Amino acid sequence: MQNRNGACPCCFGDGVLRYPTKIDNSLLTGKTYSSRKIPELMHYSYMECRTCRALFVDDLPDSDFLQSSYNEAEFVSSNDSLFAARTYFHELNRMSLLNTGKLLDIGCSDGSFISIVDSNSEMKVLGIEPSIQAINNSDPSVRLKIEHTVLEKFQGESEFDVLTCFQTVEHLSDLRGLLTKSHELLVDRGRLVLVCHDRLSLVNRILGQRSPIFDIEHLQILNKSAVKALLETNGFGEVRVKSISNTYPISYWLLLAPIPKFLKRFIDSRRHTRYLSWGIRIRVGNLLAVGRKIQD
Repeated sequence: MQNRNGACPCCFGDGVLRYPTKIDNSLLTGKTYSSRKIPELMHYSYMECRTCRALFVDDLPDSDFLQSSYNEAEFVSSNDSLFAARTYFHELNRMSLLNTGKLLDIGCSDGSFISIVDSNSEMKVLGIEPSIQAINNSDPSVRLKIEHTVLEKFQGESEFDVLTCFQTVEHLSDLRGLLTKSHELLVDRGRLVLVCHDRLSLVNRILGQRSPIFDIEHLQILNKSAVKALLETNGFGEVRVKSISNTYPISYWLLLAPIPKFLKRFIDSRRHTRYLSWGIRIRVGNLLAVGRKIQD
């Protein structure tokens, strides 16, 4: 285990225990470290920052354990991944971030996002992903543009104009390492784009610990103030943070809903049927944050 000594990874504020550990080892499976699984609602002990109100795990699991867990994780759904990628492309395209240059997608899963960018822009794209099953489920046209690695071990190209990191910051044991490495990889005034959960959104405040953001994979859960502080205290300026809506299949939304597990298992077994594959756009508490690298 690694220890943060009670200090918030976003703003360095002091943390106080808010939610004790809730883990049943008998429920751990090959999907525990998979994206878009049926929520298990298990989590490590969460501290709450007194300053920015981020939740964070103080006694972190070993980084080698995490890397191994993600490497071996089952890949759940290319359809859900494609819906997410379309949402992110739409948001970044509206902000004119996908015109020309080089883009690196950190935690790119099956490469759906870089595939869309590659087909619809002049950008040169690259992705890194720790899950071998996710890479094996990528389209052959983009597979060679995905490197099987984690960010701290990435030794490839640099001087990227845009780095994207979608729903990945929650999973990192070294959150500030992400920002340091991003600063190294970006050109001067390049942009880092994060998408993360907002623990203070209305739906998450209503659901409390029944919200799927309470997850053994999530080592920190941010909010608007926390993600803004994270970027600004790590060499990024002109920070913009906004709430976004997401489009996902009906099956995905039902699997996240607080309904009985036997219904979720039934839905999961039929998630690719016609009617459960229809996309619906809902605002459920996700944030998009963009910061520009301040020149060294």
